[in-house]
Parts: sequence; structure tokens; C-alpha cells
Amino acid sequence: MRIGGLASGMDIDSIVSDLMKAERIPLDKLKQEKQILEWKRDDYREINTLLLDFRSELTEMKYTRNFRARTTSSTDESKVTATASTAASQASYTINNVTQLASAATKVSSGTLSETRGQVPRPTIFFHPLV
Repeated sequence: MRIGGLASGMDIDSIVSDLMKAERIPLDKLKQEKQILEWKRDDYREINTLLLDFRSELTEMKYTRNFRARTTSSTDESKVTATASTAASQASYTINNVTQLASAATKVSSGTLSETRGQVPRPTIFFHPLV
């Protein structure tokens, strides 16, 4: 059992306790700052993770064929059909009257593939309509 300040009349225990509280204030502030910095660090890590995931999703969208998929449609598939690649622009076309079916153009050269100076043989182009 301890009796503090009996001879002097002062409460030594409360004085020492108050002095220790005053000495702990800078340490408590450092602990608070450390906790705040740890929270900020965790938030930055979470944001970086979310940004990395977002970037990965954007990269996948850039390379996916589904994102750039193009479709075609016709009111009468027996008369007009079309196909579109992923490089096709988005547009709408109307065909009013079909008078003759056509096929793809072909190039036929009448010259040879030998090197000639100054003159290059010109190809002849034929169009073959479908009947």
C-alpha cells in the first residue's frame, strides 16, 4: 500500500500521471498520423487496382470482335444480301431498283511480267454481269 503526498500534502500520483499524459501527446499524434498515412496508402492501392482492372477491360474491348461487330439486313433476302466486316463503317443504304445482277470485277493483263523501261503494260478490266 502506498500513500502519496502524506508528508507534503501533494497528490504525487496524479501529478506523475498528468506528466506522463503530457509526455505521451507527441507519441499519440505520431500514431494518429501513421494510421492516417496507412489508410491513404490502402486507398491508393485500391484505386490503382481499380484503374488497372479498368485498363484491362478497355484493352479487351479494343481487341474484341464483338465490340466492332457489324450486321446487315435486307427486307427481301432473295433479292439483296450483304456482308460487312469489322472494318465497315456504320451506315444505312437503300436499294430501290435492281435491274441486273453483277459479279466482282476481275483484272486481266494483256502484257507480260517482264521488266520494260518506261512502259508498263496496262491491265484490261472486264465486268461479268450475272444473267
